[in-house]
Amino acid sequence: MAQGLIHRFPIKSLLEKFAFVAIHYLLICAVSSSYAKWAVNQAQNPPPLWRAYYIFYGIYAFIVMVVVNASYTILYIGKFKSIEKYKIQPGPWPWEGKSFFTPENVSSIKNVLFSILVVINTLSILFVTTIKPDMRPETAPTLLQHLGCVVVNLFCEDFFFYFSHLVLHTPWFYRKIHKKHHEPQQITCFTTLDNHWFETMISGLTTFSGSWILGKRQHFVSMMVFTSVRVWESDDVHSGYRLPFSIFNLAPFMVDPPYHNFHHSHNIGNYSMTLKLWDRFLGTHKPYQEFLNKKKLEEKEHSDIYE
Repeated sequence: MAQGLIHRFPIKSLLEKFAFVAIHYLLICAVSSSYAKWAVNQAQNPPPLWRAYYIFYGIYAFIVMVVVNASYTILYIGKFKSIEKYKIQPGPWPWEGKSFFTPENVSSIKNVLFSILVVINTLSILFVTTIKPDMRPETAPTLLQHLGCVVVNLFCEDFFFYFSHLVLHTPWFYRKIHKKHHEPQQITCFTTLDNHWFETMISGLTTFSGSWILGKRQHFVSMMVFTSVRVWESDDVHSGYRLPFSIFNLAPFMVDPPYHNFHHSHNIGNYSMTLKLWDRFLGTHKPYQEFLNKKKLEEKEHSDIYE
């Protein structure tokens, strides 16, 4: 009887999922909260501005990126059965049958590190020196203020990302710049920032757009939390998995991995990155909708044959 219960309730599968979610969430929360508290405490006696940025924001963003990518790397290497069934594209991962650190992966990792440590940091120094965000502990935002800042950042970034992405798909910009991001046949978290440096700069500007608009009305802690959520979400849609327990798959208006994977595999439509708002409003989601309708029709015809 016990064996029957285990067969009906896949305990190992559930434990693997729970472990991934718990470790992932706890690491992000631990990094965000502890670093934010340390940052605002240090701000009582702030160092020079450029140094403050590298300590409080540049290294923080790098740590979050490493934590998120490391968790997906564990899934790639572990190939857990309960997780692999959520893999979007059929067939093996690009590195299967050879070393995980293929020349392509190593090149992607190097490019991502360059993007974070050089391009994004340079933009962030510009942001900090022009905005000079509030880092005082006594002015830390309430929960409502904090959520408001995150929402403003989210909508601003989504707007500017969508239209800049459209421009990057025009013939000249695609051939000279955006094509590099579309070169991998199968996307993974390593391809998230595997871009031409100019595209990384544009992406960075869209990410900071909401902060520039909010200016000093946004506290430094809100800016850091938005960055961690944005990094995590971007890696999630590029991960190659459609994990049903991901917080980014809970709302139907959010971009999920299959949605963005279609953009990479078909190189058309689905230009949004976080919200599906502008794709829906301007009709650039239609190729994906047609693809889904065709897939459903084929599945129905296939099932009818065997009935």
